[in-house]
Amino acid sequence: MSEVLQAAVQRVLAGGQDEADLRAIAAAIQSGQITWVSGNGAVEVGRDVVNSLIVPGSYNIINSTIVFSEEAIAAIQVLLDQQVARAQTPVLSMDEMLQQVRSRASTKILSLFSKIQLLNKRLVDVDRLYVDVYVLEVREFRATISGLLEGQNGREQFDRFGLGKRGERSPGLAIAASEAYPRLMVLGKPGSGKSTFLRHLAVSCAKGEFLSDYIPVLLELRDVDEAAFSLFQWLHDAFELEHTTQTEQLLKQGQVLLLLDGLDEVPSILRQTVQHELRKFVKRYDKNRFILTCRTQTTEYVPEQFQAVEVADFKPEQVECFALNWFTAMARTPEQGMALKNHFMEKLRESPQTAELAVTPVLLSLTCWIFDDHKCLPQKRSDLYRDGVDLLLQQWDEGRGISRDSGCDRHRQLTLEERKRLLSYVAVRKFEQSENFVLFEEAEICGYIAEHLQISVEEGRSVLQTIAEQHGLLIERVHGIWSFSHLTFQEYLTAFFLSGQADWATLVNSIFQQHWREVFLLLSEITVDIDTLIFLMKQKIDLHIASIEKIQCFLSWLERKAMHINASYKKAAIRAFGYTFTLSHSIEIDFEYAYRLSTDLIFERDFSFESVLIPNEEQKQTPKAFLVPLDLAVAIDPKIEQDLENVDNFFLGLTFAPNSYELAKTRQDLPDRNSSEIELKEWWRTCGRDWIEKLKTVLEKYRSFKYKWQFNDEQKQYLEQYYYGNYLLLKCLNNSYRVSEEMKKNIEETLLLPIAEIEKRKSQILD
Repeated sequence: MSEVLQAAVQRVLAGGQDEADLRAIAAAIQSGQITWVSGNGAVEVGRDVVNSLIVPGSYNIINSTIVFSEEAIAAIQVLLDQQVARAQTPVLSMDEMLQQVRSRASTKILSLFSKIQLLNKRLVDVDRLYVDVYVLEVREFRATISGLLEGQNGREQFDRFGLGKRGERSPGLAIAASEAYPRLMVLGKPGSGKSTFLRHLAVSCAKGEFLSDYIPVLLELRDVDEAAFSLFQWLHDAFELEHTTQTEQLLKQGQVLLLLDGLDEVPSILRQTVQHELRKFVKRYDKNRFILTCRTQTTEYVPEQFQAVEVADFKPEQVECFALNWFTAMARTPEQGMALKNHFMEKLRESPQTAELAVTPVLLSLTCWIFDDHKCLPQKRSDLYRDGVDLLLQQWDEGRGISRDSGCDRHRQLTLEERKRLLSYVAVRKFEQSENFVLFEEAEICGYIAEHLQISVEEGRSVLQTIAEQHGLLIERVHGIWSFSHLTFQEYLTAFFLSGQADWATLVNSIFQQHWREVFLLLSEITVDIDTLIFLMKQKIDLHIASIEKIQCFLSWLERKAMHINASYKKAAIRAFGYTFTLSHSIEIDFEYAYRLSTDLIFERDFSFESVLIPNEEQKQTPKAFLVPLDLAVAIDPKIEQDLENVDNFFLGLTFAPNSYELAKTRQDLPDRNSSEIELKEWWRTCGRDWIEKLKTVLEKYRSFKYKWQFNDEQKQYLEQYYYGNYLLLKCLNNSYRVSEEMKKNIEETLLLPIAEIEKRKSQILD
């Protein structure tokens, strides 16, 4: 008996039940190194331990014979029986083994993953939901807040921090099947459909519709709970093979489709271990195909030679497909499901703001759910967000199969309203930071939670983890950096908090910061004291440019121009159009613009402002607001949009006096209206520039129309902010049904007026 075997015997004698020791003893018996004696109390006397018989009994050693406990003997007997059975089992060829394992794996996939549970707990076939992806050029970035924000617009790029340029949109199944992409990292914001995509691939493979000669295996990484996690051992157990050498053979063969869901959902204490294990495994068994899913901000963890793809938002036909699945699952008959889907899509088309939001599975699910509860969609976005947040705080955890009894005690004690107030406090504390209003350091967000609940920071960390796991409203972007899962929810919760505070005097200081736009719009819907907010917004906007003399002169000039227009629409709309039109086009009338203007005058055609407002390369460098002169005017009076299309009705009214002699003379200088296009172009080549100068002279002399206001960069910035502030004011005004008629009238009469004129009108009212 070898020393190793003797040591194994001694450990078992001491009461150990280590499987490796038992296997070693069973193997020694099988090979004849140890004589196996069965029977009660069988003893051989006169031999030393090395050559003793092993018999069952009550003592360890009797007269140099080894005696094991009945439990050890039973365990050894089981191992001996297994060895006999294996010896009698015929050896499988590689093809036979592959087919057996594939059959078992496919059966398991279809059993566990062929259905996906919607938020309302209804089940639908996963292969009825399809996903498109973008292939990405992964950019290098530092896993810090500054690294994520570098070169990014916090609002527009909220879901794409750390991601590179997108390629073409392609069907996800086609990309996964491509030989060009044997290793994929699927990225996407929470609720974008990553897990659905992975399940779809697994089920399609199991059905033989995709990579039909591969063994599909899907592991949800959030279930990993072992510090010594072994991907090989997990696969060996999944394959249900006797020997690890068989699993090794299959992996070396390279016909395994390994699908790993939620790299970011691995418990933080195990994350590095799992990532290291994954890199090592992929390198060793590189012939197989691997597809991982992860949130968008963790491309730093993409293993070598993995191609990153980003899950695309739903297209309209995908929204309709998802809605059909949802309502069919809810209905008693397929016909009823189709009717509900059609009604839902009709209402969605009537609500473009809601349709813009409902482009991912989780947000579309919330929209369907809200519609299903009320048989209509909320008219206001604030109502949609309120219902969505409430559903996530109450039932999202249940929809994911998470017990609400789990998580920390402090979180469990909170009511729905208390959870909502907590999140709104966290939302507003970050939103007030203009340089970075979306990303939290972990210590920062834990501090806000602790501060609001009056608990320790460590308890705050437990509450944070529970909110992330159970409600999906807060997510860890990269290690130690957090944010809300969707910016719309952070904006709603910020508005919810501020509506309770009603500190409008402080709030209006943020009116020119564009990331506050949606918060102001949401507040206009949910706050009761809307007149006070609107009044203070208007006051802040007017005072913003009150001390800039040149801008005040411009506004005075604009008011005089508007007085010459006799039209049914409001004077404020005329001033609004003149404001942006002048800044867009009267800074300089260029040759091309004058040519188009004169051509329309010659041929008496309707003058299309849209054709003039298409920005050239130089205009693209100017503030965007100056290129869209219709927005502000139409927000005041929609009727103006039709009249803006006719040059004689509006442009000439802004620049010339009606029936002006000088206008008629200037028009007479143009070529005959029967001229051919060639003749017209020749006239412009020889006479056009002189005609432009005459036109400028007429406008300056008779209409005080300045072509070059020569605003400096600082003044242009103020003009842009002034435009933006007024546009936001009008959107809030039109967004709220609570604004009084008196307030509406006051805003319309004083919009875009110089401060002196506003004060004059106030005095007249007081008198």
